[in-house]
Amino acid sequence: MKNIYLLFLICLANIGFAQTKNEPVYFDNISNATKTIDIGVGLYPSTSQWNEKDSYTSFIFKVHNNSKSNKMDWDDYKVYILLKDGTIFYNYKTKAESGDYSCIYAIEPRKSHSQTICFGQKFDNENIDKIYVSFGDNQFFRLVYYDGKQKQ
Repeated sequence: MKNIYLLFLICLANIGFAQTKNEPVYFDNISNATKTIDIGVGLYPSTSQWNEKDSYTSFIFKVHNNSKSNKMDWDDYKVYILLKDGTIFYNYKTKAESGDYSCIYAIEPRKSHSQTICFGQKFDNENIDKIYVSFGDNQFFRLVYYDGKQKQ
């Protein structure tokens, strides 16, 4: 078990996120065989905010391009949230063309991008069962939850 935990921490460190050891995250490293896609993604549940005026829940979502030479184009890929009651939904595309709320951007090799993703629904973090990232039809990757508590 310690080996799995250590491997997970190495993966977190590898993606270059500025994360403290006490910060929970849903995380995965995603790559293809040729490494033309080689990214780390993380959704930070502690950043959850409900916007009463515009009726959306937002989170910080980070993408790190692990590639040494290939730019990564993020083209409004979706983050799906499955709640414990069976409800599933995904983030919506915002109107922003730049900045933290933009859903389309490029990430240079060995760089990270922080995006604020928005869901048109109010929900509590405690009700999240699973989180997935989708890169189109039939390409879903489940993010693994890390509670941020280091085992001694």
